[in-house]
Amino acid sequence: MQNLQILDLSKNHLSGNLPECWGNFDSLIVARLSSNHLSGAIPNSIGGAYRLQRLHLNNNSLTGQLPSNLKNCTRLEVLDVGDNKLSGKLPQWIGNDLLDLAALRLRNNSFYGDIPSLYCQLSKSQIMDLADNNLTGNIPHCFGNFSGMIDDGTTPGEFSLYR
Repeated sequence: MQNLQILDLSKNHLSGNLPECWGNFDSLIVARLSSNHLSGAIPNSIGGAYRLQRLHLNNNSLTGQLPSNLKNCTRLEVLDVGDNKLSGKLPQWIGNDLLDLAALRLRNNSFYGDIPSLYCQLSKSQIMDLADNNLTGNIPHCFGNFSGMIDDGTTPGEFSLYR
């Protein structure tokens, strides 16, 4: 499977843990495993799929923290792990290493703490969905500077991602 570029197993009834074989997917660009019954932690080996551009693990029952080896996937444009049971503080490395992210969806998990100011470096961000977590503190002031956000024209300074 070294030449596999797109893996789409979404909207099935798959269960169990994600396998540790991610390092074998040298050419993988898109991984969609959303809307299944997957559980357990996201394996550290996922960082071995360093060519990944889109990772959809949303709507499962994944637990634990986002593995730090995911920062090796510097080409990621979409990271969607929303609607799981992930926890911990929002990782700083997302804002430091995943600079091509256009969509970051971490909604409906159990992340806690402040929104890292390093997320301000995600200048290509069009969607940053951190809703339904346990986040505290202030919203970083620089969030209003994202060039990918669309001014909807209704209220000065308010932005919309959808028209």
